[in-house]
Amino acid sequence: SILGTEEFLGWINRFFNSIYGISIKNLYKQGNIYSYQISSLQARKVLTDLLAVDVPKLKRKWDKVC
Repeated sequence: SILGTEEFLGWINRFFNSIYGISIKNLYKQGNIYSYQISSLQARKVLTDLLAVDVPKLKRKWDKVC
């Protein structure tokens, strides 16, 4: 799941659509927070690219997904 404001998720949608061809089909709202999910295959593509970025990663966060 990706959480954020409607504006932020709009930016994520445009970015994912241009790079991966992924677009938001269902945007969920709870209070002032919006969220959406991508499928496992699409999520793997995104995660693979995120892991390739050479930046410091917090173990407590990244050990859960690796």
